[in-house]
Amino acid sequence: LNEYVHFLHLNGIMPIVIIAPVTPEYRQYISKEMKESINELIAAVSEEFSFVDFNQFTCFEPYDFVDTDHLSQNGAEKFSNLLVSLFNK
Repeated sequence: LNEYVHFLHLNGIMPIVIIAPVTPEYRQYISKEMKESINELIAAVSEEFSFVDFNQFTCFEPYDFVDTDHLSQNGAEKFSNLLVSLFNK
């Protein structure tokens, strides 16, 4: 990830790394070790980039998903609007 972020910076691109939202039922099976591994990976990147875990947002409802980890049309629109509001600078 560090090398890729560096490559993007060399080409004038500000990287954005996201974790897309999933249902609470799916989230309960994400291990503590996996979360720690992701945090370590993110912390090891030496150059600036944006990171957002959309599972920290409380705005996603069950009807925003067609199954445990795929957004419905409504969820996709909500997700897209959040991305625009966060990164449309």
